[in-house]
Amino acid sequence: MAQNAQREAGYRWIGISVVAVALLGWLLALYLWSASAETEAELERQIALNGEATELDARIVALRSEVTQTETTREESSSELDNLQQRLIEAQKAVASSEDQAQTMQEERDALEAEIAEMTSQQNTLQDDIAQAQAQVAETSQEFADVGERLEQARRQEVDVQGSVSDLTSDVARLTEEASGAESRVQAAREAEAALEQRVAAARQDLEEIETARNTVEQSTETLVQRRDQLASQTAEAEGQMQHLQEQIVQLTQDLADRSERLVELQTSIADMQEEAAQPARAAASGLILGERYEAGPVLATFSDQGTFEMANASSGEEVSGDYSLEEEMLTLSDATGDLGNANFPMRCNIVADAAGFTLESEDGSCELLSGTSFSRVSP
Repeated sequence: MAQNAQREAGYRWIGISVVAVALLGWLLALYLWSASAETEAELERQIALNGEATELDARIVALRSEVTQTETTREESSSELDNLQQRLIEAQKAVASSEDQAQTMQEERDALEAEIAEMTSQQNTLQDDIAQAQAQVAETSQEFADVGERLEQARRQEVDVQGSVSDLTSDVARLTEEASGAESRVQAAREAEAALEQRVAAARQDLEEIETARNTVEQSTETLVQRRDQLASQTAEAEGQMQHLQEQIVQLTQDLADRSERLVELQTSIADMQEEAAQPARAAASGLILGERYEAGPVLATFSDQGTFEMANASSGEEVSGDYSLEEEMLTLSDATGDLGNANFPMRCNIVADAAGFTLESEDGSCELLSGTSFSRVSP
């Protein structure tokens, strides 16, 4: 919004400058026409009052020469006004083109910011997925540890059962030997053997259940290991994608910074072009034509379009140079070097346009040295 206001203000000043230049041209033409009419009236009055034909003829020739010079000055001013208007039109076209480029770069910048926002959202989503995967990996590791502990417990139980089976087998052998030696204990031994066989059968059944449980645990362990490897692979892939997105975000951020820098340079260039376009118009409105030489008695002054001035006194040989700025009807001379004498700088002078050039007047006391001085443009 600030840029639009700045551009509107720039266009407003350009429009005001064009109107001021046009008004200056009409005032100059009106002044020349009025001066021509007054000159002819003065000529007729002198002929009626005096009757001295020779003197009047000489004055007529002089006045006609002044009228011719005035018309020549008017034509030159009109030509210069046309040149200024043409330069103003070209500057307006250049400003419009630069503003189009600035608008395009602003749109590209908005698109880049939207893309960066989208990639940042994707990065946040990936980070959430990675956090969930890491939580699942931790949970799977805990389950794997629990399964391992259960497997170790089953193995210990298997060892205990196998020891019991071995003990029972030894008891059966021992009892069989005793049965062969003591017939009276056969029945008891058979009963004990039957009981031991039942215990052996039960122990074998427990052993089979433990084997089944161990197989189940091993299958569960293998499944959990595969799941853990899969989650680790997905986590690595997500981290790779996040790294790639971070690299893209860094690149896009650098591109955005570069384009922002180019946009600032373009805006500065537009402001310089607007200032350059407005400077000749302000100079023309004040009666000061850049690059031309002006004289006030023995003093010869030149104001360049680069913002510098030179003044030289042909009688005393003194020379002064420095910088100047022209804002509306105020001419400021600063950073002066040379034969300054008792002059103080910066020097602020009101500039008033007239038919031959311009006149300087004191504004705040700093221009007392040049106040009332009229500078006339030196003919090429």
